Amino acid sequence: MAGRIPVPKRYTDLPKPYNVHIMARMQRETASGVVLTGTSYLDLLLRAALEHSMRQAPDFLCQLFENRGALQDFSAKIQVAYALQVIGHGAHSDLRIMRDIRNAFAHCAQELDFDSDEIASRCRQLWYPLTVMYRGKGRPTEPREIFVRGVSMLAQGLFEVTHPVLHKSRFIHLGPIGGARPASPKTPPQPPSPGPTTPARRNGPQPPPPPQASVASALSLHGFVLDFGVGTPVPL
Repeated sequence: MAGRIPVPKRYTDLPKPYNVHIMARMQRETASGVVLTGTSYLDLLLRAALEHSMRQAPDFLCQLFENRGALQDFSAKIQVAYALQVIGHGAHSDLRIMRDIRNAFAHCAQELDFDSDEIASRCRQLWYPLTVMYRGKGRPTEPREIFVRGVSMLAQGLFEVTHPVLHKSRFIHLGPIGGARPASPKTPPQPPSPGPTTPARRNGPQPPPPPQASVASALSLHGFVLDFGVGTPVPL
């Protein structure tokens, strides 16, 4: 009986340089090849990011991630990575969208393309490629370009999780402003103090810095700018 066809189980099984190899291959692929190659690469990087946060017991990790283990499935990796705060709101949202696109291509008997209405619509919901932009490059407009840009960005963020020097950038923890917890309706904002001469004393925790400032250190390592949909991208 023939054995199993060998496939990479870790991103380090791929030819080096990893990201350059994958992105070059995606440029040559059909729509289906782009989706399956890109999500398979992200799957391998998710495993590495999760393993970095776990007990370093090789046999145990193999049981988790291989041979129908609890975390072999791409979807399970995404959810656990978010639960353990390995990834942030934006990555969680984008990875789930990419998972849905992959499932459509993998299980649909009819021809699909990035120009298909449902596929194009999902691509335009991706947060990273449409919000965090390479310095000097415009926002991608075509669904295929959006998807490929998203794979590249998420791959870079996940790769950094496993490298202590780069991990400080927290690029993979960026996310939409709407992901912040809304204020409770039971505690409406208080009016300003009417005191004419003495400034009102500020008690309690200070408000967080503007989103632009909170992510500047992360993006400056990559030459990115962040566009919150309010006009010109914020220079860093």
